[in-house]
Amino acid sequence: MRHIFPLFCALLCASLEQVAFGQEMEFEFPTSVYLAGEYQGDIRIPAPRILPPAERGAEVTFVFSDDFPDDARAALSYAGSIWASLLVAPQTIVVNAYWQEYEAGSNALASAGPDVHKANFANAPFADVYFPVANANQHAGADLNGADPEIHFSVNQDRPWYTGIDGETPSNQYDLVTVALHEIGHGLGFTSPVSMDGDGNGSIAPWGAGGLPVAYDLFVQLGANPGVGSIMGYENLPQALGNAFTSENLNWNGANTMPFYNDEVVPLYAPATWNGGSSYSHLDESTFPASNPNNLMTPSLGAGASIHNPGNIGISMLKDMTWELGCEQWYLPNEVDGGPAMFACFAPEGYTLAENQACAADIIASDSYCVDNTWDDICQDAYDCCVTPTEGCMIEGACNFDPNACIDDGSCVLFCLENCFRIEMTDSYGDGWNGASWSLSTVDTGLGIEGGGLGDGASGVQGACMADGCYLFQVTDGAWPSEIGWTISGMDGDPISGGAGESFVVSFGGLSGCTDSQACNYNEDACNDDGSCIYEDNPATDMTANPWVLTLTQGCSGDADTYLMDFNADYTTLANDGATGNWRLCGDVLNFYEIFTTYGGSWNGSEFNGLYTSFASGGCLNLAPLALGCIDPTACNYEADANWSDGSCTYPGCQDAMACNYDPLAGCAGPCDYPPAYFEGCTNPMSSNYNAIATVDDGSCDLSYMCGEGTVYDEVLGICVTNECVGDFNGDGTIGAADLLDFLVVYGSSCE
Repeated sequence: MRHIFPLFCALLCASLEQVAFGQEMEFEFPTSVYLAGEYQGDIRIPAPRILPPAERGAEVTFVFSDDFPDDARAALSYAGSIWASLLVAPQTIVVNAYWQEYEAGSNALASAGPDVHKANFANAPFADVYFPVANANQHAGADLNGADPEIHFSVNQDRPWYTGIDGETPSNQYDLVTVALHEIGHGLGFTSPVSMDGDGNGSIAPWGAGGLPVAYDLFVQLGANPGVGSIMGYENLPQALGNAFTSENLNWNGANTMPFYNDEVVPLYAPATWNGGSSYSHLDESTFPASNPNNLMTPSLGAGASIHNPGNIGISMLKDMTWELGCEQWYLPNEVDGGPAMFACFAPEGYTLAENQACAADIIASDSYCVDNTWDDICQDAYDCCVTPTEGCMIEGACNFDPNACIDDGSCVLFCLENCFRIEMTDSYGDGWNGASWSLSTVDTGLGIEGGGLGDGASGVQGACMADGCYLFQVTDGAWPSEIGWTISGMDGDPISGGAGESFVVSFGGLSGCTDSQACNYNEDACNDDGSCIYEDNPATDMTANPWVLTLTQGCSGDADTYLMDFNADYTTLANDGATGNWRLCGDVLNFYEIFTTYGGSWNGSEFNGLYTSFASGGCLNLAPLALGCIDPTACNYEADANWSDGSCTYPGCQDAMACNYDPLAGCAGPCDYPPAYFEGCTNPMSSNYNAIATVDDGSCDLSYMCGEGTVYDEVLGICVTNECVGDFNGDGTIGAADLLDFLVVYGSSCE
């Protein structure tokens, strides 16, 4: 069956305010007419990835009329490369393009339509259904229309065209790439000859013999209930069909398209007033406004807009109409449980292209839940495993269970009767340990018991059953030691982590403990230190509360040396001569250690007393809290309780300024030296003990003979003063009966 479309049809009239894509329905085989509209904003929907010609699944070529401008040809060729990157079409799709003058007053931008529609051709997907010849050719595997083109495309030469391909369309021009994409879309299948007469009667297939529908009609329905109300059910009900065309409730029911519209039917353009140039064969413009990525196949376009992508809905409608798509890839939700995996040409919002398409396809093929319901943790884990396979033990409870493994390698170590050793290995570069290995060998014999390494990848787990005992754990360097990491567990104590080049003892069976002989709880039977060492156990005093004075007496009777020491909270010591060491205090017994010397003493309530030994000597020690003061017994201010000098000592000296050896700093009196003519004595001639040869008065002069009864001589004042002994009336220095008799003699006398 062959039905030839005319190259150009009479154009529908429309006001400048109406922006529309239209199909001319007045002719037996209508073409689609694109009508100009006013500026609606700088809408920019970019093109999808355009493949190199050798990688495209289709070829779209143009035969241009002689007067077609070169820059306009480039715009159409660019639009053709977009469709060629999206479709799979072994048969070339040829588009005849014309640069034409349209009727005066026409608001059309362009028009296009299939060259012919064909039905019941070889390998036709549906019987008694018309397909645009471009689609029919792909199913038939042959060029069914011979030398004729598959699509006719006419451009109104009088429009202000933007012929660039960058999408930066000025606000006063129309984007020719967008027009070409839209009209070629009609030529590929967005077309139907449905019509409605002046009495409101609708018609689906006015194409002569058989009244066959086109592929587009098969997916149109009245109402929003998927699969109910197919438009084909109204074929012989003209009035009901007309009502459906103007119901504002026509929808697309295609299994490939609905997933991109929340699994609901997709609204088509069906305004209450029939528009023969737009109704029925376009997407609803209120549902898909100019800013929506699925806007291309709506009946509206404004100046300044550029729509270079048909969107998932537009391209999927072609797939419903049996086109094979070359652009579809698996997209996964950005968040687990964010939706099902989606096979689409373009990433929906919230989705990202699967890193490994083959892995995504394998997972979905084996678990339909991932695409039919939602992409959950099981889907994600399977995908991650497929992208980066990790082999290991997958049986929980095994010594070497690897939670990251997704392929069981049969290595599980099960049913350990004694101790289950486990090592988790990592490599920061992700290519294994590059020759490095780990091993466990007996401490006493050096016999290797277990070992392994990370052969490849970023992580791995190994394990072994170990008998009770002490073992040397070692990790060699390999070629790239800085990349190596590990964590071991299962032995006595907490898990241990480290890197390459490490070696230490581990134990199994409770053989761990404190292995530091300097700790209070040293366990000589332990072969593995479990970090339990303590260095203070019921301490008799606080060693960190003050500095200490250490006195060492060689041989306990020889020379003594004294040091000032600090005992720090980290159990280190520091002496004033720079020597360092460690200390412990277990009860009332103190031990501290330097490189060659050990010290030990017991607390007696105020200090420690004990012994010290070194490689060359030994003796007695005394360790007492610091007591500052003068510690020199020859000093004036010697303090018997002080044990460390504070520099305060003072010493005896001559305190006589007249002496030759006068010492102004003397702390107490000492001998004085005088000049040769210096002779002390009483130098007062009035004194009873006057010394005629004395040159320096020594304060010994006696003038008491000059004082009368009741007075005494005051040596300081140098005069006689009243007797200071009250009642000593006769001045003999004592109070007795004589003094009472003297008092009675004068008793009652008046004193003048």
